[in-house]
Amino acid sequence: MIGDSLITGFLKERFRSSCPRTLIFVRHGQARKNVLKQKKRDRLPQSILDTLTECGKRQAEITGAWLRSHFHFDVCYSSTHNRSRQTIEIMFPDFSHIQDCRLNEVSGKLETLSEQVRSDAKKRIESFLCEVLFRHHDHNVVISSHGKIIRWGKNILLGEEDEDPPIKRENGSVTIFRREWDVEKGCFLLSLKEEDNIVPWEGKL
Repeated sequence: MIGDSLITGFLKERFRSSCPRTLIFVRHGQARKNVLKQKKRDRLPQSILDTLTECGKRQAEITGAWLRSHFHFDVCYSSTHNRSRQTIEIMFPDFSHIQDCRLNEVSGKLETLSEQVRSDAKKRIESFLCEVLFRHHDHNVVISSHGKIIRWGKNILLGEEDEDPPIKRENGSVTIFRREWDVEKGCFLLSLKEEDNIVPWEGKL
C-alpha cells in the first residue's frame, strides 16, 4: 500500500476518492551498455551505449504486445535516456509519451552509491509519483524506466525498505500496481500482489 511519505502527506485526502486504476513500470529493453564489457564500454560514446540492441527491440515489441492485449493505456511516460524512449516508442508506436528526467537512471552499481545519492534519487522519484498519482485518477499509466528507479519507486509506493536481497529485474520486464479500495481505511491503495518482474518475452527469444 502507499507508504508513510510525501505521498501520504501531500495526497492523503486525494486518495480517499481517486487513484490511477493501474500504474505499470517497464524496465527498458536490453541496451548495448547492458551487454558490453567495461573496457569496450569505455571506448564507445554514450550515444551508442544508450541504444537498444536487436534483442532489446524484440523484448520491447513482445512486452508491448502483451501490455496492449491486457490494458488500454491513457498515458505513457519515459525517462529522457534513449534506451527508455526507444522502449516506450516500440511498445506503443501510435501513442505519444511524456519524457521526465525524474525517471532517469542513477549511474553506478547499487552497492557503491552513497546515501546522499540514494536520498536525492528517491526524492525525485517520489516527486514524480506524487504528480502522476494526483493527475491520473482512474487512468492506466505505463512508465518506461530503469532498474534502480523501479526498485525505489516500488519501495515508495509500498512504504517498504530497500529490497533485501535486491530483485534483478530483467530488461523488458513489467511491474504492475493495481488500485484497491480499503474499506477499513476508507481510501484507495495501490497494491502489487504477485505481479513483480513479469517477463512477457521469456521463452520467445
